[in-house]
Amino acid sequence: MKVLLVNFSAKILKDIVLELKQKDIEPVYWTGAKDEFDKFSKDNSFPNTIFHDYFDAVRAIPALGVEDDKYDPPGRDLLNRLSECESLVLPMMNRIDFTNSMTTPDRKRLYHEYVKYWYGVLQEFKPEAIIFSSIPHIVYNFVIYCLAKDLGIKTIIYRPLQITSRILFFNDYKQYKSLAEAYKQVKDGQYKIEDLSQDIQMYYSKQLGSAKEATPWYRKEKFVKKKSKQTELIPGFKSIITSIIKLTLFKRVYFYLFSKSRLFSIDKDNYYSFFRLKKWQWRWRKIRNSFKKEYLSLQTEVDLDKKFIYVPLANQPECSTNPLGGIYDDQILMVQTLSASIPDDWAIYVKETPLQWKWRLSHMGRYKGYYHKLKQIKNVYLVPTELSTYDMIAKCQAIATVTGTAAWEGLFREKPSLLFGYPWFMSCDGLLKIDDVKSCARAINKVKEGYRPNQQKVVNFLKAIDNIAIEACFYDKFKTSHISYEDNINNISKALYNELIK
Repeated sequence: MKVLLVNFSAKILKDIVLELKQKDIEPVYWTGAKDEFDKFSKDNSFPNTIFHDYFDAVRAIPALGVEDDKYDPPGRDLLNRLSECESLVLPMMNRIDFTNSMTTPDRKRLYHEYVKYWYGVLQEFKPEAIIFSSIPHIVYNFVIYCLAKDLGIKTIIYRPLQITSRILFFNDYKQYKSLAEAYKQVKDGQYKIEDLSQDIQMYYSKQLGSAKEATPWYRKEKFVKKKSKQTELIPGFKSIITSIIKLTLFKRVYFYLFSKSRLFSIDKDNYYSFFRLKKWQWRWRKIRNSFKKEYLSLQTEVDLDKKFIYVPLANQPECSTNPLGGIYDDQILMVQTLSASIPDDWAIYVKETPLQWKWRLSHMGRYKGYYHKLKQIKNVYLVPTELSTYDMIAKCQAIATVTGTAAWEGLFREKPSLLFGYPWFMSCDGLLKIDDVKSCARAINKVKEGYRPNQQKVVNFLKAIDNIAIEACFYDKFKTSHISYEDNINNISKALYNELIK
């Protein structure tokens, strides 16, 4: 079977593909990091594979050995079929437009180049399946995904879950069909916590424990501070003293003066010096601070005794809203839909995520006047970011989010959630899927009538995860302590093979 591998770039991934090769799975085309490919080529493990540096792919530069001039430009029928893809790709380009210099015509031109090239590649190399190392969201790989769906080519996506070291495989980020089917088989059962594997039992206990235990790593204060420090113009005093004590100051100065970083960017030269990046980061930080100032000037005190919908905004630009949010990548549209659906005496409490003012490119996810537009929506109040999300969940009538963790956390706390996007847990009972004002109004009526998630259904959903999500990891930072490297490779390659032959 011929496969195309997208964003495969780590030693562990090479070993997984070598395992698959022994079962007649042949990678005909592979996108990833050039330095990894250079290592692969030394031992001639993949003599017939086209390697494509994904930094070049982002800039629409063809792979070596591919004659893209013979590919026809896309026509009306194809582009019309991909209209949803285009609507998501154009704002998705915020992630690769560091200087915010691309006009809408520039973006459309680049999008057409992606469609032309990857449609030609799929027609020429004819892969029977495409394997993505994450939900595609780095522009070019999302175009590949959309084309695969249009052409009927099997897609396999894997992602680490928030539940310990578990990996979920699926074919479509809007359906998660395998998990939905596994849940259907157990949803009417009477499973107990003791019926779950030890790691999932521990996760369940954390969710019902203190806020400190339940808070995911990316929302913890330590992580937020770390992200903030990465955008500082000069190192902090403590950092400099530490370098002196550890005798690494000279090495650090050398790094600052001469190092370059390569980033996913549409710029012709996507190698950036330390000082160039720091100059941009200083500018971006000023923009983010202006957004923060706007928000703080509009925030109000919270009346938790009032009936309200809790809306924790998602950090942007990110995969969690584009592509996973679809049209609700525009979170103002989500809030407008809520406002048109709730009773007049209800409030909508919108809380920004602190990461939005810390993340390097998050200035691209907001704009001047963004919070004013939110504030102008009927019954909407901007609330302090330091408020505990768990206190808000406890007091609200319902949670509303695109794909946020708060909806998942609400299930454990028997709070209904209005879901506007396509998160991996979307098939669990207790979530109310929203597509428009009518469906939102129906969901609000259910909430008014006392609808609450059933805790037994949540346990059953965890059982479904236990049954199909494998224990493994793809990256060192997710590495498990109780699985050997060899078992890890075997678990992943076996699961991938099973997906491929379905």
